[in-house]
Amino acid sequence: MATQGPTAGGMPQPPPGATGWWQASDGLWYPPQSRPPTWGPAAPPRRNGLATAALVVGIVGVVLGYVGILLGPVAVALGVIGYRNTTEDPTLPGRTTALVGSILGGVAVVTGIASLILFFWVWNWTWSTAGDDFVRSLDETARELEGDPFGRSIPDDVQITADCVVTEDNLVRAEGTLTNTGSERRSFDIEVEVHSGSEIHGYTNAEVDDVAPGETVSWKTYDSEGYAPSTHDPNAGPVPQLECEVDNVDERFVTP
Repeated sequence: MATQGPTAGGMPQPPPGATGWWQASDGLWYPPQSRPPTWGPAAPPRRNGLATAALVVGIVGVVLGYVGILLGPVAVALGVIGYRNTTEDPTLPGRTTALVGSILGGVAVVTGIASLILFFWVWNWTWSTAGDDFVRSLDETARELEGDPFGRSIPDDVQITADCVVTEDNLVRAEGTLTNTGSERRSFDIEVEVHSGSEIHGYTNAEVDDVAPGETVSWKTYDSEGYAPSTHDPNAGPVPQLECEVDNVDERFVTP
């Protein structure tokens, strides 16, 4: 009678007529019940792509300022959908990520609007205040390059005088005369620099229309350049003589 092998131990040969025995790497044969389980490849981890996209878009929207007006709603929509998916499937990760992405999307919209308002405010302020000084600086630089070290530009066929006048309200105005020594009737824009000593107080303007050849006309500025310097600081001591100097004379148009 054949001896049956052990149920769990290895044998040099499987019992006669036995089925399901298997040979291990040690060369021995083992019964079917001792076969190690077969392991398949591990399942990949589940991901919530919408939640991740919401977080990324929300961060980018906050960082890029006014672009957040466009990216913010996208982040909110992706976050809401990603959060809803985690509610429908509790095993799906990314609930917190989706929530944070939605919040960042809302923040991006607010910061985007604030950035846009700030941009237009700075733009308007720049061109309404600093813009005039910048243009004047470019104009003076161009005149210096043309050979006028004082930055003044007066046509050769124009003779002009200028004086400062302090009104009863202590406002500074400029007035003078202009002679057209050219051969045609012309109109002019006059820019006057107001200064006392080396301190420049600003610029004021006047217009002269339809001046005939050889004609001399009087002009005066139509705006004031603030108050006379004596009112700025009563304790500053004697104030230098106030002077008005023609800085620029431009021909506005030719009268037929």
